Amino acid sequence: MNRTIMTLGAIGAGLLVLALATCTFIVDQTRQALVLEFGRPLNSGIVNVWKADQNWQNDEAGLKFKLPWQTVVQFDRRNLEYFAPQAEILASDQQRLLVDAFIRWRIVDPLRFYQSVRSEVNAANRLNTQLTGVLRDVLGRATTPQIISERRAELMQEIRTVMNRDSQQFGINIIDVRIRQADLPEANAARVFDRMVSERAQEAARIRATGAAEATEIRAEAEATARRTIATATEESQKLRGEGDALRNKIYADSFGRDAEFAAFYRSLQSYEKSITANDTLIISPDSPYFRYFGNPRGGR
Repeated sequence: MNRTIMTLGAIGAGLLVLALATCTFIVDQTRQALVLEFGRPLNSGIVNVWKADQNWQNDEAGLKFKLPWQTVVQFDRRNLEYFAPQAEILASDQQRLLVDAFIRWRIVDPLRFYQSVRSEVNAANRLNTQLTGVLRDVLGRATTPQIISERRAELMQEIRTVMNRDSQQFGINIIDVRIRQADLPEANAARVFDRMVSERAQEAARIRATGAAEATEIRAEAEATARRTIATATEESQKLRGEGDALRNKIYADSFGRDAEFAAFYRSLQSYEKSITANDTLIISPDSPYFRYFGNPRGGR
């Protein structure tokens, strides 16, 4: 009797453990769960499970209950990352670029996510296909300098907006899209570099030619201005000199008109000063009128 009771107790305990194992499940804080019945999400009859949009899914961490024939699928509720393979795109200036990008995404609707892609692996494949297409579309309308630096942040925001709109059908929210690197293919890098050097050399030559032309123009204008200034100054100086000579002659004439003898004496002194120097030898008769003031201060009178 006691053995029978013990056997029944053991069986009951085993059934209880089995029931607990098949009728309960634990949801971690980093996970979100969806209860399935014969592979289909439930829409009624689940105990201790939160109901949203008329579909039963678990949105709270802890111990949860289900029926033995029901199954549970769980998805990560944290932000996920996907590093896409390197993609080759053609920019609007016909330059080929190798672009490395990654996505930060999150499952916001587990039911829609399960119905559309089933698993995170399938979701990554869908995101890769979607990202490749969006990259080629958005970056294909931008030039290489814009992709590399000028409009990079703006282009990433546009890519995120397009992907977020398209990924809503999968129950996914795109948090961020980043272009890690955008480089020219190795085969084209040397050619593009040589072309950039040539363009810069042409630009430098153009700037030098423009500068030389401007310098010639400025120099010619300065020389013309200088010539005009010198001509004006020369004309003015000659005019002033002429006026001065006329005034001097007038003064001389007035002075000489008052005393003719003094005028003759003064002119003789000026002649002596200009014609006789320390190294000159003059052979002139002492009685010459040229030296008349040497013997007689009154000039021979």
